[in-house]
Amino acid sequence: IPPGFIITPDAFTLFCDHNDVLDEIERLLPLTTLHSEQKLKEVAKKIRSIIAQGEFPESLVSQILGPYIKLGEPRVMLFPS
Repeated sequence: IPPGFIITPDAFTLFCDHNDVLDEIERLLPLTTLHSEQKLKEVAKKIRSIIAQGEFPESLVSQILGPYIKLGEPRVMLFPS
C-alpha cells in the first residue's frame, strides 16, 4: 500500500459548509433512483460539478497541503467511503 492520508467526513462537511452546497446536494439526491442508471449518472454529474466548483477553506488547505508535500506531491487517488 503506498503512503497516503485520509480526509475525514468532517472535512467534507466543512468544505460543504464553506461553499454552502449541502442544501443543493441534498435537494438533488431524491431525484436519483436505482431503477434508472441514466438518472443516477445525471445527478452524480451535477453533484460532482457542484463540488468541483467549490473552494477549500484555508483551514483545510493548510491541513491537507502540508502532508501532501511531505509525501512528495504524488498523484492523488480518491476513494469515497
